[in-house]
Amino acid sequence: MSKLLNALITVLFVLFLAVPTMWGLIKPTHSNSWIEKQRIAAIPRDPVNWQDVKKYPAAFDNYYADHFGFRWSLLSPYRHLKYFVGDSPLETSFFGADKGWIFYKSLEDGDVLGDYRNINRFSDKQLAKFIKHIKQKQSWLANQGIEYLFVLAPSKHYIYPEKMPSYIRQAHQQNLVIQLSQTLDKHPEINYINLRPELLKSKNNQLLYYKSDTHWNYYGTNIAQYAIAKKLSGLFGGLIQPYLLNESEFTEKTMVSGDLAQYMGLGHYFMEEKVSPKFDECSKFDAEKSRLFTTNCPDAKLKALVFRDSFFTSLQPYMSKYFKESTYIWEKMTFSRAKEYIQKSKPDIVIEEWVDRFLPSSLAPEYKY
Repeated sequence: MSKLLNALITVLFVLFLAVPTMWGLIKPTHSNSWIEKQRIAAIPRDPVNWQDVKKYPAAFDNYYADHFGFRWSLLSPYRHLKYFVGDSPLETSFFGADKGWIFYKSLEDGDVLGDYRNINRFSDKQLAKFIKHIKQKQSWLANQGIEYLFVLAPSKHYIYPEKMPSYIRQAHQQNLVIQLSQTLDKHPEINYINLRPELLKSKNNQLLYYKSDTHWNYYGTNIAQYAIAKKLSGLFGGLIQPYLLNESEFTEKTMVSGDLAQYMGLGHYFMEEKVSPKFDECSKFDAEKSRLFTTNCPDAKLKALVFRDSFFTSLQPYMSKYFKESTYIWEKMTFSRAKEYIQKSKPDIVIEEWVDRFLPSSLAPEYKY
């Protein structure tokens, strides 16, 4: 009887290991996880050279992990348990000091935590190089009769540092964001705006960022767009008329969960109100679904070319209203790409927007304009 029981236990153990693997291999494959709101690793291509051979095990391991059978059924209880004990189920995020607040810390997508702790720093040489590149771009565009504006958007932890956990402490007085801002302030010839001060002034009036998201909300972008428009008005005089919406104009309300909560698979625990104004039809576009698009608002007079990241998504409907034609490109600005789109769109201004968490990437030796 004991032999039969041992055999049965062995069979069940083998099935426990084999069934998820087999199911993961035969079930339909998808490119996205609708539960986690992220892309799923594709099966790696057959190696064609030695470099491919070296990368193949890690690539296949990522594919296998994403397609493991019953993956979500196994992960879901684990993530709920982590949430109830107050610990983030993901290495790329952490819970804030107050309930409902989540912060981002992925090293592969900027270094938010390193910035907050003032660990990331420019050397004098790196800082001078950054300033030189911005000057080169502005001068290059000016020679073509085109204005340039560099916009620095702040991460959530810079506006709400009091919501960060108390165990995360700053190591130095300055970081590369402060270094860059202070240096740019010494170069009034550079068209530049740091949006952090304007947002800090308004944070006590309204919540400007989503608690469970990396991004600002429409109240936050209302403050940001007004600051940008005032800068544009200085460059173009009466051709740009800045407008700041009042709270009564934010009439469209829905309940959403932020991207960080969705990545955790815990979105239903972090529902919060999304409030937005009713935008003009000419300026509307689903900017999350396209990395290149153009809007047309015929009542305006100027044309803009915008190199952006995800922080410009909710800024876009505000900013489009100021321009007859606005072309948005979700990528870093390079001379070659700018030249390509300048020939197509003939802009009056090129706007380059960075969220500050991407500044560490400018420290890499391969970073070039």
